[in-house]
Formats: sequence, structure tokens, C-alpha cells
Amino acid sequence: MEERDPAEFRFRPPGALIKWSPWALLGLALLVGAWARMAAYGQTVVADELSTLWIVKTHGLGGTVDFVYGDGEISPPLYFILAWFASKLGSAPELIRLPSMLFAAASMPLYYVLGKRLFGRWTGILATVIAALSPMLIYTAATGRAYSVAFFFLLLSTVALLYAAESGRTRWWVIYAFATAAAMYCHYTVAFVLAGQLIWLLIYHPAARKGAILANLGAVLLYLPWVPGYLADSDSPTTPILEALQGYGFEAKRLAVEQVLFWEVTAEPWTLASRWDVLLLAAGVLLAAVAATVALARRESIVAWVRRLDPAITLTVILIFATPVGAFLLGRFSTDVFGTRNIAAMWIGLPVAIGALLYAAGRYWGTVATLLVVAGLTIGAVKIADGSRSEIGYDEAAEYVEARFGPGDSVVSTSQFTPVPYTPLDAYLDPDVPRYQLGLPTSEPPFLPGSTEIPEAGVEWKRALADSDRIFVVAVDGAEELAKDHKLIVYTLPYDLPDDWEVVSQHTIPGVRPVTVSLLERRDAPGKPAKGDD
Repeated sequence: MEERDPAEFRFRPPGALIKWSPWALLGLALLVGAWARMAAYGQTVVADELSTLWIVKTHGLGGTVDFVYGDGEISPPLYFILAWFASKLGSAPELIRLPSMLFAAASMPLYYVLGKRLFGRWTGILATVIAALSPMLIYTAATGRAYSVAFFFLLLSTVALLYAAESGRTRWWVIYAFATAAAMYCHYTVAFVLAGQLIWLLIYHPAARKGAILANLGAVLLYLPWVPGYLADSDSPTTPILEALQGYGFEAKRLAVEQVLFWEVTAEPWTLASRWDVLLLAAGVLLAAVAATVALARRESIVAWVRRLDPAITLTVILIFATPVGAFLLGRFSTDVFGTRNIAAMWIGLPVAIGALLYAAGRYWGTVATLLVVAGLTIGAVKIADGSRSEIGYDEAAEYVEARFGPGDSVVSTSQFTPVPYTPLDAYLDPDVPRYQLGLPTSEPPFLPGSTEIPEAGVEWKRALADSDRIFVVAVDGAEELAKDHKLIVYTLPYDLPDDWEVVSQHTIPGVRPVTVSLLERRDAPGKPAKGDD
């Protein structure tokens, strides 16, 4: 496919985007996107990241790969290997996110190259602006899982495929083969995009078919060592758990698509009236679509325009829809993987599609639509960076406890079911602090149904009361004392306090889910002043 000059479209660039302004817009978007990513990077490690953290902190490099190979994870190993090396740079739990951050940054030039190769320089600039400000891409860049690394290799494989098909040079086929295999070593669902790319290449570039087939055979050879791991993961008892967590039925799938397109920190239902970011983004895209249609109708036949750009349009459509369509079809016959993060690879093609649409809208309306889209995405980026909207303050809870901790004290934390013996508090609390986990399994990981022992929370509670003079209870979504019943309520479960115990203070750390630290003290305990100020 030949590189297209913007003049091909016979449109003038949006009026406000004069000579220097597109680069200024790009620079500003990159700065805002980098700020939002860094702010999200420093937020508390939670959810699936705990699995990554525990695996790389408690295993050597070989042990990390072995654990991922088993039932504890149903993911390929590349990200865990990268996170293992990153974790050796220090003790901060956020270091497991470093590979995501670095590869997300490296993806920005690839968005420009991809947009430019398909639709021209202006589309490349606008695609990079949109990718830099995308709340979904900001979230994945600051998450200690494989998504951003997988996106980088998908972008690289697409760009290399285009160069290889046009030039026929061996080096591009080698890069394409390497990027294809590396993407598969990151996440299984990238296979849908890779298959779509290959089909597109075989249809639109017959002369490149031999090179494409040889390159994919090379990618298969690179991936062969992990095929047994893939087969084990596909039959893992963890899979039904993850299917249940992501939800079944139309509403769960609709919510997944909604989250991918208009990322909100939580998957709670929202109303359109409360989401200015969504309104502005949708208004900009709709305006651009209408204006582009009118502009095309005035200048040439829309059918002729689509035919002229058919390969570029088709590839962009494949990049957007291959993952959700593939995940949907797979769920009809086999494993249901249609969840928010599993279809997030839509953001490989979305920035290019939106950028092309904004450019095609013409001089005046293209400018207005671009400003609306950028404004909506910027609001979403700022919301991701706002810790009060997106963070759970386990790190602050750990600091609060450690500042007041003394001999004879212990910590009681609550936990929901987890695949590893790690809670968010464990990521930040001094490992020498005595602690009791309510609801955390005691058997060896991975924690799977039918093979996992979970002691009654009351047993651990009684142990903590017997062994301690003071107890710090750390709970999410609040904990309160019911003085009349002399109970501490955590996760709506009542824990009896013996007559010689009392709740002496409570401290709540705000966030998307507030964390409450309750200090319990035995009345007859030897008097000792608390460390720090309550």
C-alpha cells in the first residue's frame, strides 16, 4: 500500500490547525496523557495486579514462568517476566507497572506511523492525540498486567506488515514475525487481531502472500515452546471463575463495550447526563461523521472514495472489531472471554478511525469536532488521574498503621476471594507486622474451588483478640462500632468484642472505595501512648 499524501483527500486541514498548531496540539496531548499516566501509576495496586505482584515477589525467574504455566494464571508469560525484572529495581509495588508504562509510551509513535500510512499525516497526528488522551489507554498503561505491552506489539506487527507488503524487504517480515509472536506471548485474545491482519494481507496483497505465510510460520515456531502452557490454560479450572466475574448475558456484554469506549474507573451504571466527557466525545465524533459525509458528497462520490481507500478502511475496521467479534463468536461455542479488558484491543484501530473521520470533516467542522473530541477525552484523562475517583487508599492505611504501631499490636485485614495469598494492604504494609486475614485461604495457591481451605473468619478474629493488646482493623467500604451490641461491623459482618475490648478510634481514608482503620484496645492492656497523632 502506497503512503498517501494528505492532498489526496482534496480537503484543506481544519482551519485552526495551521502550520504549527497540529504539532502543538500533539505536544499538549502527550503532556496531558503523560501526566495522567504518571498520576495513575502512583495509585494503589489492586485486583489482578496483586497476582502479578505476588508471583514476581515470591518466585525466581524460572519459578515465575512455572507458576504462570500452572492453574494460578491463565495468561502467557511475557509480562510476568518483564515485571519480574522491573521488581528488582526497588521495593515499590508500583514497579510491576513499569513495563506497561514504557511500552505504552513506545506505542505513541506507532499510532502516528499507522495513521499516516493508512490515511495521511494529519490522520497520524490526530490518531496520536486521541491515543495519548484515551482514558482506556491511560488505565492500561498504569496497570501491572499485559494489556499495554500486547497493544504495542499489535501496533508494531501492523506497521511492519504494511511496510513488508509494500517493500518486500526481509527485515520487515522478520519484525512482523517477531511482533506477532511477542503479542501472543502477552495475551491470548490478540489472536483475533492477528488473524484479521493476515486475512487482510492475503486478500489485498497477493504478491506478498509467500512472505506473509513464511513470517507467520516463523511466528508459530517462536510460539511453540508455550503451546503446552496455552493448552493447560485453556482447560484451567480458573476459567469458569473469570467467566462468572465478567458476567453473562446481554447487559454484561453491553457494559463491557461501554467501559472500553468510555472508560470509567468502576463498572457501576452511569447516566449520560452525568458524563460530560462522553457527551463531548460522542458529539465530536457524530459531528465529524455528518460533516465528512456532506464534504465527500460535494467533492466526489462516497462510493468512489470508499473504493479508493478500501484497503485502509478495511484494515482499520478489522483492527477495531476483530477482538469483540472474535470474543463473541468464541463465547458461543467455547470459553466466554467477552470482558472489558479482553476486548480493549479495539483501541488499536479506534484512534486511527476517529482521526481519519475528524480530518475528513473538512476545514471548519473538522476543527469544531476535533476540539469537542479532545475536550471529552481530556476530561476523562483528568478523572483517571484523580485519586479520589479512582484510588483505594491501602497505601495511606499502611502508613497510618505503621506510624502508630507498637509492641503487642497486630493488624486485622479483610479480603475477598483472591487467587494468591496477598491483599492490597500486604503490598504496602511492613512484612514484619503481625497480621490476621479474615477470609483469606490458608492452603497453598492457586486458590481454586474444591481445593482451597478458607477458615471461618471468626477463628482468625479470636486468634487476633487472644494474641494482641491492640488491633488495627483495616476494612474497605467502611467499618463502624455498634456500641449497644458491642460489635465491630466489617463488610456488614458483626465481630463480637469481648467486654474487656473497646474501639478507641477510627480513621477513614477517602477514595473510590473508602478505607477505614479502626483501632481496638484491650482495657486492661499495659498503658502505652500511641505513636503519632490520631
